[in-house]
Amino acid sequence: MPEKNIVSCNTLIAAYVQDGRTREARELFDGMRDRDAVSWNTLITGYARNGQLQEARRLFDKMEDRSIASWNAMIGAYAQEGDVEEAEKLFLRMPRLNVVSWNTVVTMYRQNGEPRKALELLKEMPEPNVMTWTVMAQTYALVGHMKDAKETFDGMPQRTIVSWTMMVKAYAEKGHLLESKRVFDSMPERNVVSWSTMIQAYAQNGHLKDAKNLFDSAPVKSIVSWTSLLQGYSQDGHLGEAKGIFDAMPERNVVSWNAMLRAYAHAQNIESLDSTLRKMPQADLVSWTILLTAYAQAGNLHEAKKVFDRMPLHDLVSWTSMVSAYSRGGHLEEARVMFDTMPLRSVVTWNVMVGAYGEARLVDEARKLFDSMPYRSVVTWNALIAAYGQSLCVDEARASFDWIPERDGVTWNAMLATYAHHGDVFQAWHLFSQMPARDTLSWTAMVAAYAHSRHPQSPKTLLYILNLEGVSRDEVTFMSILTALSHSGHLKEACQCFGSMEFDYFVVSKEEHICCMIDVLGRAGLVNEAKDLFDSMPYDPGKVAVAAFLGSCGRQPDVKVTSARCAANEAILDRNLSRFSATYVLLSNMYTL
Repeated sequence: MPEKNIVSCNTLIAAYVQDGRTREARELFDGMRDRDAVSWNTLITGYARNGQLQEARRLFDKMEDRSIASWNAMIGAYAQEGDVEEAEKLFLRMPRLNVVSWNTVVTMYRQNGEPRKALELLKEMPEPNVMTWTVMAQTYALVGHMKDAKETFDGMPQRTIVSWTMMVKAYAEKGHLLESKRVFDSMPERNVVSWSTMIQAYAQNGHLKDAKNLFDSAPVKSIVSWTSLLQGYSQDGHLGEAKGIFDAMPERNVVSWNAMLRAYAHAQNIESLDSTLRKMPQADLVSWTILLTAYAQAGNLHEAKKVFDRMPLHDLVSWTSMVSAYSRGGHLEEARVMFDTMPLRSVVTWNVMVGAYGEARLVDEARKLFDSMPYRSVVTWNALIAAYGQSLCVDEARASFDWIPERDGVTWNAMLATYAHHGDVFQAWHLFSQMPARDTLSWTAMVAAYAHSRHPQSPKTLLYILNLEGVSRDEVTFMSILTALSHSGHLKEACQCFGSMEFDYFVVSKEEHICCMIDVLGRAGLVNEAKDLFDSMPYDPGKVAVAAFLGSCGRQPDVKVTSARCAANEAILDRNLSRFSATYVLLSNMYTL
């Protein structure tokens, strides 16, 4: 019977396209005496799934009687390829829409980074179904409107297990683990995906104990559950626990193997990383790139290049990793050769190379490369501004800052750091006051500007503002503050700042902070106190500490020269400082005073 023949042929066409054999599918389609909508739609979808979008469109245009499923298939093909414009055109031309049409375009907008368009379209839908409501709640969560996401979820006429699991994941991705667990506990039923999602939520947010407890209580453990737990321990640096989970896994996929590779990379255990990769049943590009990056970060460029040459295939990530490795190692010629050899480049690759020239203060090369870029991101502009800033080309940095199409926090901080390095407090403060938002880096740059300027009162004023606004501080911020206070002679404020590091901000003082305080005490003529601090250093002092202490002894007034010389001699004997050649130079300077 003809109907049976059509059904058989359609089944065979579906099998062909699923196997990637679109040519055989087309030959069978062309040889069919009778075709129905399923025949056309199956081949159109098959072409699209196999990346043959033009063939799919030609076939669609030949259809005389298109069903709503045909339109949806073609729109879905464009959506899958990320061709939003063509999908929109077809959507607007459709003679009739159903819920699948709406949901396809909504999902396309969401997946292509246009969640607001998705929400606008969702609000126009005449008959939303449970999938529509789920996508709407998910889209609200994507743009950070968790209140709207919750209201949409709570107002759904019915919910599926997919809807519940989506909300568990949405809360977790925003870091709201308590809400995520509340939704999970409220679920009328759970499947292995729900359990895996909650385990993953705990693991990715560093709550490994909760993740392990939930994993142990799960009725069924999927490979996703195992891998989520493994990834959590891997990311948190727990190599032993990660290895234990990996060894206990009843089955593994390439994601599991790669998670174990990352655990070894995180622990800088490259030998185990390499041997584990060799044991993998089928390593992918990610596996090889993990090993390549591990060698590169360890500074072993020779082994990194050997891994690159061993890789069966290269993608943008592996090429960019090699360019970045050479750049970080200061091998700019090799980085440029690798860059020029690349068959394709992404904006990330261009940014790496521009940034490398900038860090090497080769601003002309950075600018030439910048000008030759086919397209630029805000990161590219930031790299150029930083390049000018590091070379103290203030006017060029400012011109780039003014030309940039859009700015982010890094842009403002890069320009602020440029003024700071140049010691231009007035321009730095003017820019600082215009910033739409300030972070720790902004304040650190501003403090550094005052440190360079050596203005007597400015650091004290800025420290007052820092305390007033409750700005968080890191070790770099404290270093800038102490340097500024040291140069301006504010002993009391420097001592208070140094004392508050560990007690108020839980920042452990390092050698450079202690050196700065030794310098502060020396400038104030407190040589004995400087020696006490020098002697209390919990580690063997380096050249910088020695220079700071002996330098503070050397700048004392006449009345304190004798005690300063005694303190210096005692320190040299007590801490075996004679091994530093600079010791003799500084002592010589002191005795010639």
